[in-house]
Amino acid sequence: MFAIDVLTCDRCGGKRRLVALGDKQEAITKILAHLGLPKEAPSAWPARAPPQELAPAGPMAQDGIDPIPPNCDD
Repeated sequence: MFAIDVLTCDRCGGKRRLVALGDKQEAITKILAHLGLPKEAPSAWPARAPPQELAPAGPMAQDGIDPIPPNCDD
């Protein structure tokens, strides 16, 4: 499911239609090479850790990052 309708033009709101479908690996590779694009899909990024609880109160969190920026008026 998409958050947008991929068959609707962003500029004019008209309907898009499929005009070509590349299904031959050799042809796709040649087109990508001609356009100067990578022929291989990028590798997947590793999963990230789940969100942490709110930082503890105090001048400095355990990870060494101040959770609240200092007040410039002090």
